[in-house]
Amino acid sequence: MNLFGWAKTKRTYTEPQPATSRAAFESVDLAREAEQVLAVFRAFGARGCTADEIEDIRGHGHQRVVELRRKGCIIRTDRKRHTRSGRLAYIYVIATQS
Repeated sequence: MNLFGWAKTKRTYTEPQPATSRAAFESVDLAREAEQVLAVFRAFGARGCTADEIEDIRGHGHQRVVELRRKGCIIRTDRKRHTRSGRLAYIYVIATQS
């Protein structure tokens, strides 16, 4: 089941790039990545997490946080936490946990 509709979204790729870069671009499954990021949010529960924490846990994923917020799957709270760099960042939670 594709919850996010990314399978229908036309993604663009700018040439010229090495064949390995193009293969990496085409191999990304956006819906799967989004579901994995949502799983991290579920694990954090009402405590929520920052985009930086997602990146720290998964190694990437900040863009999925932006997309999930735009789609209404997660919401930004008024709470903030320090990132690895020491700056404050908003905490996000699953939309039904607000």
